Amino acid sequence: MHPLLRWLIFPLNVNYHSEHHMNPNVPHYHLAAYSKFLKEQEKEFSKPSLELWRQGLLESLKQIFSIP
Repeated sequence: MHPLLRWLIFPLNVNYHSEHHMNPNVPHYHLAAYSKFLKEQEKEFSKPSLELWRQGLLESLKQIFSIP
């Protein structure tokens, strides 16, 4: 997408909406770099993000409810 068109349609990097919700403390001007970092991490660990999220959720629930 052309940078000017991207700026008009997605001001303040709202095209990185999911990244923003993963870590709301990241300022809008760092979201592109944060997105790139997440993609590199995903390749390094070779698991899809959804699978990592699912595992984290299951571990959290086990700890909360003391399930062995």
